Amino acid sequence: MSECGTCTLCCKLMYIPELDKPAGEWCKHVDPQKGCKIYEDRPNVCRGFECVWLQAQKRERDNMMKTADLRPNKCKAVIVSSDENDSLTIKMDPVHPNAYKKGVLARLIESTPKLPWIVQIAGTSTAKAINESGQQLCIEQGLVPKSIEADDVWTEDEAPKKRE
Repeated sequence: MSECGTCTLCCKLMYIPELDKPAGEWCKHVDPQKGCKIYEDRPNVCRGFECVWLQAQKRERDNMMKTADLRPNKCKAVIVSSDENDSLTIKMDPVHPNAYKKGVLARLIESTPKLPWIVQIAGTSTAKAINESGQQLCIEQGLVPKSIEADDVWTEDEAPKKRE
């Protein structure tokens, strides 16, 4: 068993070119309840990958990312950080494409408005900015304006509700 315990959602949501595994489909080498069947021989891309939740577990100081509710198999998403632009991408399970709009994911996004948040449903090629910081980052990177149209940012009705 790996440091991930029984969580294997990255084995579904992430693209793994070395295994010719598309994003959004279970890897043929994983038992979703037990873990990777080729763990000792897994590709380097798998060896080097750590979701933001797993990274947080290794840090000494407590933060919201350490909560068990943000473990990918619990929140139905894998959060990935980008070293290039300090953004966070929420790779959504296609079975739960709106999980980021409620619960623990929505509270996380709301509590960190300065972080650029991007959401992508695994298996699709499009992503969208889901907060103002994410939209600004897209603009700065010169992304095609169609990718960041107004409906790519939460409207007031879609935004996570503030906790009372």
